[in-house]
Amino acid sequence: MPPQPTVFESFACEWRRRGVDLAPPVSAAAISRVFADLGRSISADVLALYAAVGGFAECRHDHSVWSLWTPDRIREQGGATAGPFVLFADWMLESHYYGLHYESPEVSSVYILLGPEFPPYRCADDLAGFLEMLLREPDEREARAPGDQQAGSS
Repeated sequence: MPPQPTVFESFACEWRRRGVDLAPPVSAAAISRVFADLGRSISADVLALYAAVGGFAECRHDHSVWSLWTPDRIREQGGATAGPFVLFADWMLESHYYGLHYESPEVSSVYILLGPEFPPYRCADDLAGFLEMLLREPDEREARAPGDQQAGSS
């Protein structure tokens, strides 16, 4: 019996099924280097995601106009305006951004960053939960009003 795919490999399969052009997976060393260059810690769930898929191909997005960034794009966007977050995705052609917030060696939570007039708000406790929600029902990622759960509050 072949091994079961990881949750992140399952997401990659689903994106392919939906016709999303994906960048090839990246090594743990490569994505870790990006985070280290930004002065940020990286969790195991982020490593697992990028081991399964290297992001969406350049200028590509899913059916809901959400885009998972490649390590190069993460580096380009840098952490200059991201506060405690590493920006890793956007929605509606950069209408707003998604940031990873390191919680532990195992997981990073996901926040939506709408812009300077709104505080970041937590939309998922971990990366897998966020992607499950996104694939299940894209509009659920904004189910909470801005400010419901600000960075640092749990």
